[in-house]
Amino acid sequence: MEFTLFGLPKELSIMLAVEAIIVFLWIVKITVMSRLRLHKPEKELFKSEIYKIPFWDRLILSFSNPLIAVLYASSAYTFIVAFFTTIIAFQPFDYRILILAIALYCIGIAMLIYAWNRSKYLYNEIIQRLNSSPF
Repeated sequence: MEFTLFGLPKELSIMLAVEAIIVFLWIVKITVMSRLRLHKPEKELFKSEIYKIPFWDRLILSFSNPLIAVLYASSAYTFIVAFFTTIIAFQPFDYRILILAIALYCIGIAMLIYAWNRSKYLYNEIIQRLNSSPF
């Protein structure tokens, strides 16, 4: 018996299954980490947006953190799967597959936004550490 999702080809079905697992694991991690960090004082610093962070500094710094880099990679993988799903949605046209592709694009954008927000938190944490350093 061949593994297929939504009547898609086997290869794309496997990619979608892997994508579903990745998204589920990120949702669990984000939920658990947000509950653990709920009472930290850095959250107020992160929410208040005290520092205006230069775009390139923030982008380069975000790739120095493995968690954020993996989140960017997961987002890129999501966009690739969504792109292939979009192509297949029009051969012949199937609105269910197109809705799935749009949902994948939304998930990819949400992951990208979350990674960008985490990079701001990381940048503020490093600035705070440097300011409190005795040297």
